[in-house]
Amino acid sequence: MRSLVILSSTPSDAGKLAVIATRAEILHLLAPLNTGPEAVGGTILYGPGITIEMPEGDEPVTQMLLSIVDDEICWGREGVLNRLAKRTGWKLQDPMSGRPMPIA
Repeated sequence: MRSLVILSSTPSDAGKLAVIATRAEILHLLAPLNTGPEAVGGTILYGPGITIEMPEGDEPVTQMLLSIVDDEICWGREGVLNRLAKRTGWKLQDPMSGRPMPIA
């Protein structure tokens, strides 16, 4: 399973991660993409071909981990990763190389 780190695309202060959003804002942004927790207050969000892990207790959220569960659903111009990045403006980054994922 491949993973990507979700970060804010907003520049941050040196040595700090920029805020992505509050938990409520994240859930609101992802709902139209059919992505959300199984239960109220859950920290793992399930969507088509992906899971997103929010850190427990952090508010506002500064980073999340996205895991790809189904490659076919995720990649491509109409894939869920492209739609997610365009809708939210978040940066998707490869944790191993540190390179951002290009958005079509």
